[in-house]
Amino acid sequence: MKGSVDGNVLLKRINNSYGIIADATITNLFVHDVPIGNLTLKAGNPTTERFNINATLSGANNNLTATGYFIPNGGIHSLNIKTNIQSLSMKTVQVFSMGQITDASGTVNGNMLLSE
Repeated sequence: MKGSVDGNVLLKRINNSYGIIADATITNLFVHDVPIGNLTLKAGNPTTERFNINATLSGANNNLTATGYFIPNGGIHSLNIKTNIQSLSMKTVQVFSMGQITDASGTVNGNMLLSE
């Protein structure tokens, strides 16, 4: 994996609770010599029980956005992340498939919802 990282990550502790505020970008990201593009992540927790997430991936035939939240130990409705995929290279999918996908080509698009 290689790329250039720029941004800020703040870990905070208020009383006995921990939190995070992140605003970071990885440019020219490559994984196993496959170009992935530029990844931007913004995350924070407005309360101790919820983490908001906003991520974008662009470049190298990839263009997607993901927004939502995660509630640790939240049970039902603890995960809700909506992804709008304008284009996702199958080479990108292949590199993250742990060898389960080979000789991939083309792109996919659509919307995806991860929720619990």
